[in-house]
Amino acid sequence: MVQRILPRLILGLTLAGTPSFALASQAEDLGIDCKKAISTPDATLCINDAYEVADKLLNEAYRAVMASIDKGDTAPEVRKDWRKALVEAQRRWVAYRDAECEVTGFEWYGGTGRSGAVLDCARALTEARAKALKLHADPR
Repeated sequence: MVQRILPRLILGLTLAGTPSFALASQAEDLGIDCKKAISTPDATLCINDAYEVADKLLNEAYRAVMASIDKGDTAPEVRKDWRKALVEAQRRWVAYRDAECEVTGFEWYGGTGRSGAVLDCARALTEARAKALKLHADPR
C-alpha cells in the first residue's frame, strides 16, 4: 500500500515546489503529465526533472555567491580565503547530501520507489542549499 501511495506523494511534493516553467522536460518530451503520473517509472522521471531544475538553481546561486565575493572593498587575501572556504563548504555539502539521500534509499530497500525517494531527497536538499546560497550572495 505504501509503495503505491508514495510515488504520488513524492510527486505531489516535488511539483509543489517546482516552478511551472521548469516542467518542460524529459517527462514532457515523452508525453508524461507529471501532475497525473502514477507509475513508479513515470513518477521517478518527473522527480528527476524536478531535481535537474533544482540543480540548475543551485549552480546559479553558487555562481552568484562567487561573484559577490569579488564585489565590495574586501582585501584580496580575504577574498581568496573566502572563495576557498565556499568551495570546501560546497564539497562537504555535496558529500552530506549524497550520504543523507543514501540513508533515504535504505528506507526503501527492495522497493520500486527507492530511486524516486533518493532523487526526491536530493531535490529537496538541493533546493534548500540553493536558498541558503542565495542568502550568502545577498545577505541584506
